[in-house]
Amino acid sequence: MGKNKNPNPGHPAQAVDIRNYDFLWDSGVITSTNSITETYRGFKANSEPETRNAVYMINNYESIACVIDVHSYSEDTLYPWGDDDNQTDDPDMNFKNPGYDGQRGSPGDTLYKEYIHKKDLDWYESTAKRITDAIVSVRGRVYTAKPNVGLYPTSGTCDDFAYSLRYNVAGRDIKAFTIEEGKKFQPDYAEATNIISEVSTGLAEGCLVFLPDDTAP
Repeated sequence: MGKNKNPNPGHPAQAVDIRNYDFLWDSGVITSTNSITETYRGFKANSEPETRNAVYMINNYESIACVIDVHSYSEDTLYPWGDDDNQTDDPDMNFKNPGYDGQRGSPGDTLYKEYIHKKDLDWYESTAKRITDAIVSVRGRVYTAKPNVGLYPTSGTCDDFAYSLRYNVAGRDIKAFTIEEGKKFQPDYAEATNIISEVSTGLAEGCLVFLPDDTAP
């Protein structure tokens, strides 16, 4: 999680959790309407300047094919979905279906699993492995590739929002990841430079996937 410095006039505490994107923003999956909490979601989806800037880029540059959000920490390469476990069998069980409201956010149960196209899931698994392999090549740090929910259930994340456009907006097909870098929020300078090197290598590998002549799986 991460909060900005929004003063939140009229509320008892400042700052909004910038997992504020318009993906299940009001679902209650690890979000709060109380500004005192670490997961305060703000007064509406995309209310925060950090969120709006990214949404502006996504909406106005239709050539964007991939979005990679970088956070700290946990040494993970994450991909959709975050609200619940993935499933490829029932397309009606999806984030747009209000019939499942209140059932999301409990991975491991049988009530709800978020639909993802099988081809996309296969692509995410293989590409996340490429990114993590690139990261480990720098100095041996092993990042774990897994769906967002494998860290903990989330909603309103950048990568889920960007990928959700494939289901919401005709002609948009953006693949998206979150790299949770490092082992603490504020590493010392020497460790920070090492993290920059390994994450930059992972980011570059993520970009290489989209080259026209790329032949890797």
